[in-house]
Amino acid sequence: MKKLLVCLLSALLLGGVAFSATACAPRGETLKILTWLEYIDEDYIKENFPAFFAEHTGGKISKIVVDTFENNEDLYPQIATSKKDYDIICPSDYLAERMIKEGLLKAIDKTIVTGYADLDPAILAKVAEFDVGKTYSFPYAWGTFGIMYNTSHGVTADDVNSWDALWNPEFQKHIVMRDASRDAFVAANIRHNRDALLNAKNNNPGGYGSTAYQSLLKTMFTSSDDQTIADVKGELIQQQSIFYKYGGEETKEWFQDNDPNASLGLYWSCDAGTTMPDNTNLRYSLPEEGANFYTDCYAISTYAKNPTAAQWFLQFMTDTDAAYANMVASGAPCAVTAANDLFRSEFEETFDDEYADGLFDSAEDKADFLDNFLNTVMFPDAETLLRCGVMRDYGDRNHLVEQAFIDVKDAQVNK
Repeated sequence: MKKLLVCLLSALLLGGVAFSATACAPRGETLKILTWLEYIDEDYIKENFPAFFAEHTGGKISKIVVDTFENNEDLYPQIATSKKDYDIICPSDYLAERMIKEGLLKAIDKTIVTGYADLDPAILAKVAEFDVGKTYSFPYAWGTFGIMYNTSHGVTADDVNSWDALWNPEFQKHIVMRDASRDAFVAANIRHNRDALLNAKNNNPGGYGSTAYQSLLKTMFTSSDDQTIADVKGELIQQQSIFYKYGGEETKEWFQDNDPNASLGLYWSCDAGTTMPDNTNLRYSLPEEGANFYTDCYAISTYAKNPTAAQWFLQFMTDTDAAYANMVASGAPCAVTAANDLFRSEFEETFDDEYADGLFDSAEDKADFLDNFLNTVMFPDAETLLRCGVMRDYGDRNHLVEQAFIDVKDAQVNK
């Protein structure tokens, strides 16, 4: 865990109860979780969930298994095809929508998971876009995707106000793209429709909140017709002449370590949340024409062998301390309002008292970093979120979008 984030968690973890994981625990005493890489505080869960479960049920959890994946396209076949034995899984919005349609998720028992009153209504409203009754999807973490940039490489906020930045020849071979088909597809689609989006925003009362803008923004996340796929493929193939490379988890290291080739790139805010405190040259931007609001949800697999423990785990995650600990680990805000408030206050205090001395050239630079981290990365305001759409399932067109991205990468290899 990174230096600043360790400081944030240290007080919370003091006095934690030791958890002994029995190697051969019965399956009924085991909770199995499949979640994103570096997205969960495994120690906190192992130290605290067994006691929580015993207190509320009288039952026993003697082993917790946490396995990880890097993107939704890795998660899906593990459940849909291989029917792997997991109780809790963590699909993002559009994949949760698909898995609901395909009967791959169990309904949440709201007689057990009673903590919804502690969740942010605005986040629950986003969940309702893909899970109408909030029946299958528990919002674990949320955030955006935008553009990460390194100010020490001469990149400024004005340079990255649009997705055009990732196609700008000025940054030849210094642009990185996340190796995630949906993210690359949507970013390229928004860029392709930049003028139309800004016209809808600028020429209608209400701006970003206008019906015209919101309707068009929604199509950036739902359209997968042949023409859209062809346009997006063209954008992404064009980009290859100037970008550095596609990357997965290693993109975090490139930015964190000031890789000279990683000056700007497509980035998730949760990754910004963990890399920026270790490299205060970094900043994050949400382009003016539009971006993405994502929700990563905990859900119960239809193949869960310990669904009772899974239900109680969801309730456990409504606890402020549990939500806060996992929020620090993931770098993403959560749906528990009190945990978000705690993070903001703790970060500001820890940043000033224990961390920031000597890292900035001026008080203005320090204030700029703190403002960008808290108000763009972690907690963008309601006006900003109006230009962030929710990804949706493409239905029977999913395979065509996936194939388009494969074709794009093949063109890169073969050129």
